[in-house]
Amino acid sequence: MYNKKSSGRKLVHPIRKKNDIIKILAFFDYKIETSVKYKDNWRRNKLIFIFGINTALRIGDILDIRISDIESNHITIKDQKTGKFNSFDLNDKLMLEIDNYLTNIVMELKDDDYLFQSFDYRVIGDDKIYLKTNISTVALSKVFKKIKKELNFGY
Repeated sequence: MYNKKSSGRKLVHPIRKKNDIIKILAFFDYKIETSVKYKDNWRRNKLIFIFGINTALRIGDILDIRISDIESNHITIKDQKTGKFNSFDLNDKLMLEIDNYLTNIVMELKDDDYLFQSFDYRVIGDDKIYLKTNISTVALSKVFKKIKKELNFGY
């Protein structure tokens, strides 16, 4: 979760308690169940969270993942910080969550699309045209601030 430092930079505190992870996942499930307009957004946010706790990747690296980066249970990405390529296997639970997400979102994604879409769209006539951009770290930070506030986490 995020806290502000006096210098204006954000200091990230890890979630250390398993019970807190369970609370956050339950919060996502509740939002997915009860939301009408933002159901896909909450599905995406849950998968980002699950992806993070299962891979320990930096958030910028997670948000840059494209569908084509994942083959079978394997992923290859370019690390933003070091520029090096990272390649590793994804566990079965994470792959199940990815499949569930891709099956249930309203937008159809192609191999070169970002896995974590912003779901921004424009209406042209009677058509809803999705912009096909990834969610930003700023937007995601707002999501986790909301979760922190609603679940009353102190860190």
